[in-house]
Parts: sequence; structure tokens; C-alpha cells
Amino acid sequence: MKRFVWVLLTLVLTMSGAGAQFVPITPEAVAAVDVVRAYGTGIPTGGGFSPDGLRLALIGTFGVQVYTFSAPDLPETFGGERFPASAFAFSPDGVQLVVGGQDYGLRAYDLSGQRPPLTEYPSAVGAPTDAAYHPSGAPLAISTYTAPGEILLLDPLDLSVQATWSPPLAIITQLAYSPDGARVVVGDRDGAAALLDSQTGEALMTWPDGQGSAVTDLRFDADGAAVWIGHADGQARRYTLPDGTFGGAVPLAEAFTPTFPDLSLDITPSTVTITDTSAAFSFSLPFMDGVRAVAVTDDGLGIAIGGGGTVGGLFSRDGTLYANVFTESAPIRTMAY
Repeated sequence: MKRFVWVLLTLVLTMSGAGAQFVPITPEAVAAVDVVRAYGTGIPTGGGFSPDGLRLALIGTFGVQVYTFSAPDLPETFGGERFPASAFAFSPDGVQLVVGGQDYGLRAYDLSGQRPPLTEYPSAVGAPTDAAYHPSGAPLAISTYTAPGEILLLDPLDLSVQATWSPPLAIITQLAYSPDGARVVVGDRDGAAALLDSQTGEALMTWPDGQGSAVTDLRFDADGAAVWIGHADGQARRYTLPDGTFGGAVPLAEAFTPTFPDLSLDITPSTVTITDTSAAFSFSLPFMDGVRAVAVTDDGLGIAIGGGGTVGGLFSRDGTLYANVFTESAPIRTMAY
């Protein structure tokens, strides 16, 4: 019988960093623990489907994870990079994924695996807040957390900055291209929005509505004849084009449906649930606010992970979730079989 190798995992047990835990792990399980610790840890803050509907990208305090529906239990973590992500966008062909981080960095991932990730730290004052590809695939527009707001136009191939726009808005939170790529709508933290010419960045019109409630989402109708502006007050306001006339407001959930009607995405601080209504298929991904405790069975087949929040998880060694573990008070500081 093989002798077990004891591996010391230093775990943060308190905010002061005091304390540690010894966990017995078999040699075969060491790699599995590394994978599982990167899987499902952190707080999800956003996500969306690729243009072809075959992938789901989630961003949050853990960086970015990409799930392929053919193998949802094995997310791509791109070398285990961990950084707070604040924005993302798929290219129109679904081959590239760009992610903006709160470290002011931009990362472009080739999902076909043909190129290593590109990283660029543009001379922006703040972290990226949103990203969008032109319908043709170039340029790539990035809004940044600056005052006043700033938009960077990038070459998607090397992430070099080609131009900078400064719309008449405050800190820009969202942006979106029209279906024909001729216009860009942008919204800011104060609830205002503007329609820009995508060639020059000139403001064609502005909307001060939103009752001072930050813009949280933007979308053009499929024919480009109207634009929807979603606000933090839970309302989406519709404006007809080209005159910009207000056309009413509806709840955000009603206005902003997924790109693929058969796929729904529900994000909470602890769980992300993806449902395919056409196939009656659903799976959930647990997320925990940092890893505070880990315990592994002697045979390496069962792994328990405790998070900084009130949720933990029981996993198989390949990352498959058996069950969530909930506690009445946070955090989970120790676990043992």
C-alpha cells in the first residue's frame, strides 16, 4: 500500500492571517486539489453566452472561467490566472474572449488554443468597465473607470490602442454596438446615456433619464431601430431611433433576455445556474468567497472545500460537485473527514 504524502496547505483562517491546517493528500490528489481550488471559488459578478451558444463565460473575483456545454464540469481557467475581472466580451466568431481586470489589465484568450493569451495594460486611468467588439470583429471598444468617462478603441489582434474617445458623460459603465456597427450607445454611473458615431466617437444625442440610477445594461433592437437602456432601479427604458424618442419602460428582466431563448443564466453571490429549457437540462456551479479550508479523503477521491461565505462544497477529484454545504454563520474555517 502506498504511503501517503503529507502536504502542508497554509490556509487563511482569520483576517489577520493567523492559523494553519495540515491536510493529508495522496500524491495523485495533489493536482486534483489544485484544480478544484481554482474551480468555483470567489464571487461571480457577470457572465454571458458565446455567439454560437456553445460556451458560457463567468467573471468575478476569481478572474474568468469558460464553460463548454459539452463538458460543463471542466472549466477553462487559462493557467489558473486569478485576478478580479470587471468586463468581458466574446468576438463575433466566438474564437476570442477579452477580459478586463481591476488591475487595469486586458487579457485576450484564443479559445481555439492556437495562441497564448495576450496581455496589455493600456494607459487608462481606471479599470475596464465593459467591452464590445464591432460586428465585423474590429475594433474592440473598452470603457474604463475614469472621470470623465473614456473609451479605448483597440486592435483585437495585439490589443494596441488605436484611438481614444471622451463622450460627454461621467464614469462610463456600459457600451454596445448597433447591429450594423455604425453607432455605439454608452451609459454612465449617473444614469445618463449617449449615442455615438462609431467612426468618429461624436455624440449624436444624449439621454439624461434614469433618475440618477446607474446604467447597468445596454442593447439595440435586432433591427437597430431602437435602443434599450437598463438602469440600477430595475427598469429598462426604450428609445426609438433616429429621433431618440422615449418609448416607455419595462422591468429589466423582461427587456434583457438571453441571446439564446433556450438558455437562461441566473447569477447569485454563491451559485450560478444555467438551464437549457429545450432539453430540460440544468446545472449549477457553486462559488465561495475564497478558500478557507480544504479536506481530502485518504484515497483522494473526495474533496471538501470551505469558503469565506456561508457555503462550502463536496467534490469528486475531477471537480464534479456532489453537494453544497451551508452553514448558519461564516466563514467555514476547518473541515475534516
